[in-house]
Amino acid sequence: MAQLVRDLLWIALLPLSWLYSLAVDFTLRSRKRNNPGLLVISVGNIHLGGTGKTPIVIQLANHLKSIKPVILSRGYKSHSTKVGVQLDEQSKSGPTQFGDEPWVISHSTDSDVYIGANRFEVIQKFDLANRYQVALLDDGFQHVQLERTINLLVLPGDDNPWETACVPLGNLREGLSSVKRATLILITCSNRNSAWVQDWKNIVSQLAPGVPCFVGLRKPVSVLDDQGETVNPDQTRFGAFCGIGRPQRFIEDLSHWAPTEFLKIYPDHHAYTKDDIKELIKLAKDRAVEFFVTTEKDFFKVKDLFGEFDLPLRVAHTEYDLPLEFWETLEIRMRQAC
Repeated sequence: MAQLVRDLLWIALLPLSWLYSLAVDFTLRSRKRNNPGLLVISVGNIHLGGTGKTPIVIQLANHLKSIKPVILSRGYKSHSTKVGVQLDEQSKSGPTQFGDEPWVISHSTDSDVYIGANRFEVIQKFDLANRYQVALLDDGFQHVQLERTINLLVLPGDDNPWETACVPLGNLREGLSSVKRATLILITCSNRNSAWVQDWKNIVSQLAPGVPCFVGLRKPVSVLDDQGETVNPDQTRFGAFCGIGRPQRFIEDLSHWAPTEFLKIYPDHHAYTKDDIKELIKLAKDRAVEFFVTTEKDFFKVKDLFGEFDLPLRVAHTEYDLPLEFWETLEIRMRQAC
């Protein structure tokens, strides 16, 4: 019965998925491209939910810190996305005002971060082309209004590419053929030997032959306290929670350290309330846990709320192991564009 329902749902939604794909393709093709006046490295994806683009933006910014690239982000669900502002780390509104991902990026790099739905207008408004050499465009694959030097597409190597489709049937923002717009492709994964990684490579080689394609392995690095010091969660009772696009990645990260007493999963970009924290604290007392572990994105959203309670909050820090050839290709492309 369940299979029948699934098949009927597939038949019903497939035409809508095709129409959505055609509409997105037409919209992106019809938008005017603007010359920003500086080098732009765009990092984006074609999937809904996390593929690792925010950690990649952070690693790019830290790799290029000698020239201190400026970072441009839409600031999804933030109060500033329609206005265009520079992120202020002293703001008490924090992620609510600027967006949770830009907030994490700003606190993880030395780069200045600017928020705005129209990144070209932000560049003009703040005269960024005369102040910076390079801009990193966060979540920019569909923001085609801005010409870019490098168009880095991040693909989820842990996902089965043969079960993907555009919304509402699947989780694609646009069709797989859009990989042809990329000038550099990074497949992120938790297991480099996953069968899906090779399948993604095959798809890339067919749709975008000649585009350099690399694999980035997700690495749980450490668990940190609120002062940024490493702590050891082994032999300790702790709970965990998150509100991210792919919570299974957080679950895998936690498994590298120690078993959790419980895990509470919230929707992506969840706006935490004091009642949420009270519920977590109650769970902690019931399970006799000694602290909580959460993601970097969630940590900055809840740390002030946690300050009212006597229970430590820790953050799981992860990175991607990127091959030397990736960095060499990136730098060659940048030099060629100068």
